[in-house]
Amino acid sequence: MRLLQSLGRKLNVRKMDDWYRVTDNDLRAEGGAVLLESYGSLVSILETLYPNHPWDFKGAGATQVLQQQVRNTYMREIAHSNLNHSRSRYKNH
Repeated sequence: MRLLQSLGRKLNVRKMDDWYRVTDNDLRAEGGAVLLESYGSLVSILETLYPNHPWDFKGAGATQVLQQQVRNTYMREIAHSNLNHSRSRYKNH
């Protein structure tokens, strides 16, 4: 639990519901890969370590998680597209 608390501070988690905006990738980037390997996902980590908190991964919290995942995917796609565009532009010269 100490590792998750430490990661929470790094990810600016001030209250329990702030975890809804954190993704597995965010956790991994801050050194939480070992937790993800042990529990499988951030959702499982939170449900296991904080079983008394009324998590709502199917309601409002899920919406925040989904929005963050869509943003992350969109940014990766843009970066990939820009890289491919740059490569094709120089390939023909």
